[in-house]
Amino acid sequence: MESVNYCERENQKLTPPVALLVLASVALAVFHGIKGDMSVAFGNSAVSYVIAALAVIAGGVMTVIAIKNKKYLSAVLSGVQVAVLVCFVVLFGSELRSVSAITIDYLASTVILITGLMGAIIMWRTGSGLPAMISVLGVDGLVLADNLILMYFFWTIITVSSYVLIMKDTDKAADLAARMMEFNAAAGLSFTVGIIVSGVIFETVEISTLNLIDTVYSDLIAVPAIFIVLAGIIRSMQMPFQRWYDGEHVTSAGTASLIQAVTLVNSGMLVIIKMAPAMGISNFAGLMSISAGAVTFFMASLDAITEGNVRKMLADSTSAIMGIALVCAGIGTSESIWAAIMLIIFHTAAKPLILAGTEYQKLRTDMVMAVLVMMIAPFAIVLLQRESMGSIADTGNILLIVVICFSGAMAVFYWTRWLGTLISTAVTEGIEPINLKEFNPMKANAWLIIILVVGLPLISIYMVVPYMEGLYGGMSAAANLTDNIMGALVISLGVALAAYPIYKGIRPQINNESEDSEDEHGQDVVETMRQSGIVVKVRKICTIASAAMMVICVGFVLVNLIGLLGGVL
Repeated sequence: MESVNYCERENQKLTPPVALLVLASVALAVFHGIKGDMSVAFGNSAVSYVIAALAVIAGGVMTVIAIKNKKYLSAVLSGVQVAVLVCFVVLFGSELRSVSAITIDYLASTVILITGLMGAIIMWRTGSGLPAMISVLGVDGLVLADNLILMYFFWTIITVSSYVLIMKDTDKAADLAARMMEFNAAAGLSFTVGIIVSGVIFETVEISTLNLIDTVYSDLIAVPAIFIVLAGIIRSMQMPFQRWYDGEHVTSAGTASLIQAVTLVNSGMLVIIKMAPAMGISNFAGLMSISAGAVTFFMASLDAITEGNVRKMLADSTSAIMGIALVCAGIGTSESIWAAIMLIIFHTAAKPLILAGTEYQKLRTDMVMAVLVMMIAPFAIVLLQRESMGSIADTGNILLIVVICFSGAMAVFYWTRWLGTLISTAVTEGIEPINLKEFNPMKANAWLIIILVVGLPLISIYMVVPYMEGLYGGMSAAANLTDNIMGALVISLGVALAAYPIYKGIRPQINNESEDSEDEHGQDVVETMRQSGIVVKVRKICTIASAAMMVICVGFVLVNLIGLLGGVL
């Protein structure tokens, strides 16, 4: 039998823009480590109008793109938010208190470092061009922005660049791009409403100021927060909005990695994390986040168990991990926000390697290490940490605890099912083994995962915990040391099991014929659940429940908003 070499694409060269992205990301993290937190203040009111003009231009570009591609619903939603933003700046721009536009803190430096490294690895592997670079830089700008209008600018830039990335992927991606644009235009409109409410009622558009106001007016701060959080919920694939992306129509693993793990979906959750100190179990923004996240974690995990299409299963897993992160952010305590940030870090590093394996059949077993990290990370970070699990228990909601634990068990089930397929597939006769050295970007991705796992305690103590201490002032790094080491050891054990055969070059190959086939592990259970229709019924119930909770929360906020505006106007 003739030997088959699956290496259809030559190894991409490390281009200057990619190298520059890595250097800039590392340099900013080092600079922040030396200088500490910094804020860039507005020099004068003209800067405020320049930022507003950039935001309007970005929204206008999205409107023009939607009209050009005959996506009229997206065009209307984008046009409305641009018009409303212009009116707001003209009428209230001079009255806004402006202290800072950009804040370089531990959250920003951590996210920029991870996003920059992973974005560079994906661009290196796929040879992605300007849209991918703009999308990555958009996330960097978003996490640096303290001003909501500036954040909206980067938010819109990410939407536009993601649309271009999806459209460039394949002709079949047009439907996905249209859905993505429509949902994210709706999210942008909700974001705009949050900006206007914040400016009119509290006379500020700065997140840091809103978080300070929360210490005195915790109920009132939910009024603008709920609209900004709703925008993040839509973008981060939470129920009932999770179906704007299913992954089926995206053929490029590079595009899928950028959309799911590095840029678009992550940006929604990062906005929520930045607003997390203004949330909690006592206000409606927090309640909406907790309910939507718990329902999505449960339903996405159940969907992933019964999903036969690998791309759709991975999309469900993204919704699930964002769901548990949303629960943690919604609780709003220092421990729960810590858990949300750590989940985002590991998801950003591990998911691209898993997605890459769906494109490179001959390297799919390299996913074993990443799958182990994705399977164990939620437990090591959330369920094995007494502080973060204690925050969930402190809500007093027994149903929430049961849902999270049960959903975590389902997550282990579908990751184990996929892991069993990767490990148990025998070497196909006649297929030439391919060493990882031929794919330097994937090797770099694997090394990054190992560094993150081994360095988990250091990342927590020197990068994430200081951010929590800056927000709350009372979270001790030493209190988390023991649990962080335990979590690192748990994940390291799984990584070690996968890393040995990878670096010895002993990798079983997977035949093309098995790409869309069902694995036999758990097949009877999966088939029974499919035929019974239980998943469809549960999905409808969960969708209705999540949507109803959002309507109730937004309804209460609107009632309060009308009363507040009556007093202001």
